[in-house]
Amino acid sequence: MSLSDSTGIESDFSANSLSITASDGSPGSQIKNFMHQEYATQYFGFTPQSFINGIYNAMVEYIHDAMEALETCIQQEFSDVITPEQTNEATRKLQSYLGPKIDACFDYLEKYLMKNIFIIPADLVLPEDKHHEENHYTLEEDRTLDEKIAAVRTKILAVKYANSKLQQRLKDIAAVKNDMDKFLSQLETLSSLIDAEGVSDVKDALIHTVEKVKRLTEIVQEMKSS
Repeated sequence: MSLSDSTGIESDFSANSLSITASDGSPGSQIKNFMHQEYATQYFGFTPQSFINGIYNAMVEYIHDAMEALETCIQQEFSDVITPEQTNEATRKLQSYLGPKIDACFDYLEKYLMKNIFIIPADLVLPEDKHHEENHYTLEEDRTLDEKIAAVRTKILAVKYANSKLQQRLKDIAAVKNDMDKFLSQLETLSSLIDAEGVSDVKDALIHTVEKVKRLTEIVQEMKSS
């Protein structure tokens, strides 16, 4: 723990908030440090930095209270030997001496705790993140899935094309059948006229033609059904 002048122990030992920054200041390092703190919070229930800060600030408060009590005691017990100004000056000198010592001790404490106590196993997966591990896919599995998707997409396009061609074929067949029905109706009308006039040879020829047309109609119907 390295304390700057703005976050270190001030001359009056007031309990200042301690802020520890483990990153080098770069955006990538700050993001990595933030994610590590988030994971540490889930794992320990608190961040290691907040734990160390809490100890530091509590210790500063205790020393501050102790200094005030010591100064009060000296002024009450030895007021005839030392003046309040001398007592205050001596207290300030003691605080100035203790400040760097306390910083050095907490530097060592932080390094020890972070190295030996607050350790997160590299292979640890917390319950909240289990679903990420269970749903993890390898590159090979992703590639195989992409290939299957591409194959299904190709089949869908082929089916759409076949359906389009079939719809066009059905329309063509329907048009042919409609023409055949009209032609058959005309032949039947003509056959009726021939019967009325008593012409037999033409009638036989027309009957033969009608049979062929009917057969063609049946073939068209079969094509439509298939």
